[in-house]
Amino acid sequence: MASASVPEQPAAGAAAGTVDAPAFSPLEAITRFSIAYTPGSLAPSPLPSTSLSQALAAAVAGVADRPDPFGTPLTPANIDLDSLDLTGGHVDSAARSLLYAQASLPDDNRQDNAVSNTLDAVLLLSEAGRCEYTLVHLLILDVLDVHPVEWCLRFWTFLETREERLTKNISGRKPPGTTIIRFCNAILRRLSATQGSTFAGKVLMFLARAFPLSELSGLNQRGEFNVANTTTWDPPQSLPAGAADAEAYATFWGLQQAFANPPAALADPAVLARTRAALTEVLEGLRAQATVGSSDRARTDPDVPDTFVPKWLTSYSLFDLELRDVSFRRAIYAQIRIFVEYALHTAAAGPPPANKALAAPAALTSDDVAFFRDLVDALQRVPGRAVDLDAAYVRSLNIVLRRDKAWVRWKEANTPSFELPPHVPEPTPAGPGLKRPYRHAMGTPALSRLFASTPTGIGRLRRGNEYGEIPPPDKYRRPADPDEEESADKRSSREWRGLRAARSQGMWIDFSRVTRDKGFGGLFEGRA
Repeated sequence: MASASVPEQPAAGAAAGTVDAPAFSPLEAITRFSIAYTPGSLAPSPLPSTSLSQALAAAVAGVADRPDPFGTPLTPANIDLDSLDLTGGHVDSAARSLLYAQASLPDDNRQDNAVSNTLDAVLLLSEAGRCEYTLVHLLILDVLDVHPVEWCLRFWTFLETREERLTKNISGRKPPGTTIIRFCNAILRRLSATQGSTFAGKVLMFLARAFPLSELSGLNQRGEFNVANTTTWDPPQSLPAGAADAEAYATFWGLQQAFANPPAALADPAVLARTRAALTEVLEGLRAQATVGSSDRARTDPDVPDTFVPKWLTSYSLFDLELRDVSFRRAIYAQIRIFVEYALHTAAAGPPPANKALAAPAALTSDDVAFFRDLVDALQRVPGRAVDLDAAYVRSLNIVLRRDKAWVRWKEANTPSFELPPHVPEPTPAGPGLKRPYRHAMGTPALSRLFASTPTGIGRLRRGNEYGEIPPPDKYRRPADPDEEESADKRSSREWRGLRAARSQGMWIDFSRVTRDKGFGGLFEGRA
């Protein structure tokens, strides 16, 4: 029986209207490029040359190199994208082909410019509606995945300078929000807990700015503890025989099991009893070292870094030295306080939380509650000469724990939204009303008569000369009507206005000429 023949597939791009897509996987593309690349070549091309990818490569190559490409976004004026016949899936295939080729370029400014220009071009095309908005986020995910951490740290400036454009109207439940969470989590998994803390902080701050506080993808809704973070210490058989502090060493580091998983330590009565005894013994040992060390060393020693994420060494030979370190004792105090506050929170009376995953693991006895409350009081009493548990440290720890309790209460209420409805003022009930109108329209009889006798309206504003420009003082030298007998009040008013007019024109230096005998006319004696 003859086997059925398989029809031959047409070559990619051979027929008109076919989609320009990579003919092989990204890993194969990078491998072929690394084989074909030779030092000194300017633009090696590991992928099949197609008109679409060549057009995008030509547009990107036409951009002038910048000293800081990641920190300087491209604008439509910097790159000619109108002439490109790229839309939809064509942009996807052409951009991926170009980025896979650029991934194996030498790690220098040329590679930075090439990657930045390509991603900026795709971002501009998405803003123009010529491709999906989520495409640039998927390309960033691929770019971060194929580069080392050192290059990703340098590339992170690209995301920070284009943050507003990349995080516009995103949600943690659909792309591109889920894509941002994916590449941020991928970066965090690749970082060292001690050496990559600065980069991890940048990633977390980027997520905090991109998503609201109520975004569920960034919350520990179930209140789960990181039980994978285990602490190992020297086994008893490896300790020196007859060592006086061998038991204290084992008890001290054994508390880390309870600190790493408090629900398990509180649920088992036997484990809880051992934990209570260990807490009492460890606190007595820490208080014995309360006056050892100096809390000012971190502020005066230039060799101490400003920020440091400790991973304490648990060797028995270092145990005594660590107890003499103020920072070490404060870290243990904070661990004890967090564990005790969690235990008291689970025993607090009240209705069960709406979030059932945060319910108390087990009910504590009244003796357990009293023990933990005494521990809180002991940790808040500042010894007189203590350098580790001083007032400033206790106050700072209380503030941090108070805010953390507020977050726990919010999660217990099933994370209600922070947004409140707009305030709508209640309508004011109508009053009983006046039985009859007030007889004085302006409030007083004098103001009412003045308002009634004074003309008002736009006509008064047109008479600008009467109330605008101050007339010369010569106008008030004689009465307006010489034939009419002037009363004493009118004369005083005329002279008072004349003095004000004279003062406005700088004649106040001659006010000494105005005497009882000469009157206002004395001001003009000796003047032409």
